[in-house]
Amino acid sequence: MVALDEVDAIVFTGGIGENSFPVRQLILKNLKVFGYREDESGNKSARFGKGRVISQSGTTLALVIPTNEDFVIASQAVEFTDK
Repeated sequence: MVALDEVDAIVFTGGIGENSFPVRQLILKNLKVFGYREDESGNKSARFGKGRVISQSGTTLALVIPTNEDFVIASQAVEFTDK
């Protein structure tokens, strides 16, 4: 189990995490008790490959980090078949 003081940030990634502003907003709202405060304009603009910090300055860090899941899956499939 991870203690709260060991969590550095919450990171949203993948299809929903990268592109669903309402989902991220709801999650951050429910995590306010842990110090997360949404930067609404940053959160709205973090989509379709645009990663950024989506928490207010001076609050617990929340980020959107774009990923290329298809590439990772394909790379791992090729690696698996090479063995």
